[in-house]
Amino acid sequence: TTLDPHFVIDNAVSNIICSIVFGRRYDYDDSTFREVLNLIHENIKSSTSICAQLYNAFRFEHYLPLPHRKILQNAENVFVFLEKILEEHKRTRTPGEHRDYIDCYLEELDKEEHENKIKKTFDNHNLFICMADLFLAGTETTSASLEWCLLYMMVFPDVQEKCRSEIDRVRGDRDRLDYEDRVSMPYTQAVLQEVQRFACIAPLGGAHAALKDEQLNGFIIPKGTTIITDLSSLNYDETYWKYPHEFNPENFLNDDGELIKVESFLPFSA
Repeated sequence: TTLDPHFVIDNAVSNIICSIVFGRRYDYDDSTFREVLNLIHENIKSSTSICAQLYNAFRFEHYLPLPHRKILQNAENVFVFLEKILEEHKRTRTPGEHRDYIDCYLEELDKEEHENKIKKTFDNHNLFICMADLFLAGTETTSASLEWCLLYMMVFPDVQEKCRSEIDRVRGDRDRLDYEDRVSMPYTQAVLQEVQRFACIAPLGGAHAALKDEQLNGFIIPKGTTIITDLSSLNYDETYWKYPHEFNPENFLNDDGELIKVESFLPFSA
């Protein structure tokens, strides 16, 4: 019997983010929520296609009946879902009572309006973008990390056993672990970081833009230039890693088995 864990993991991860950002969770059989998660997953897969990549370089493709149209339509449907949540919060919130991230943001927005600040740092558009970033990017990256982790634990059962032994030792007779327990589990933390390094969850990271004209290594980078970092080259650079081309948690451990901070570890962006 085969099992595709994607939906279960995706739903669990997304619900954690929803509880923080939206102040609510969704049932696993909620048809609307399942459809939204499917749209996100479909867009992640479609955005890696050749046509989607070329769309960024040749904008005339916008007028052609190519896959990018489906991507844009899916994104619009997800945004409609988020807009409904935001509007519901605006209708039902009680000033001074914070149910979640959205309420906290709206409270700060009200403060700036009340103080009549000329230069505002909070606005409705930025709130929506933050919601989308947390919901979309937060779900997919965490879900992908956990799926790769499951795969590597099957491929490397000795690593899995070491993690389990460490977790059992720290947990003792308690029902569950607390976040503070992580400092007592250096090997497990090293494994999780090695999963993200070796799987290279986001090889090109997030796109950035130059805020001003800049010069780097003799090259002029004009203001407004889109900058994309090749994190895959960093993840496998022999200069920084003891075992760059193999899955080995010791990349994040010193000789005493203690977790070390590796400055070149940038799993999602730079």
